[in-house]
Amino acid sequence: MKNIDVDSEVQNIMLNKDYKHKFHKILELMGKIFDNRDSQYGDFKDNSQQIARLRSIVHNVRVRPEDVCIDHILDKINRIVRGQKKADNYLDGANYFILMLLVVFENKAEKGTYDYH
Repeated sequence: MKNIDVDSEVQNIMLNKDYKHKFHKILELMGKIFDNRDSQYGDFKDNSQQIARLRSIVHNVRVRPEDVCIDHILDKINRIVRGQKKADNYLDGANYFILMLLVVFENKAEKGTYDYH
């Protein structure tokens, strides 16, 4: 899949006056970004599990896949705080939140524990 010019896509979306339309178009763009990254780097779930295993070994502490998601989110927040206010950083951060939700809730579903507190 080809690279997506996220900033240009967001600029085009922002031309629309309807706030709800913008919101839904951003969600569509997030899906395209996810599909693009997944095709380039492989399955996120598998990758986050492998990264968690490797970090657990290296640091001698239990690292969970959701911890890997948090690290990715913090990386995006750090970029934004340092002035890199590219649309890509915001959308990647939002995608990582969604991926973390999927990882956490899928684990709970598999275990039959639906206490989400």
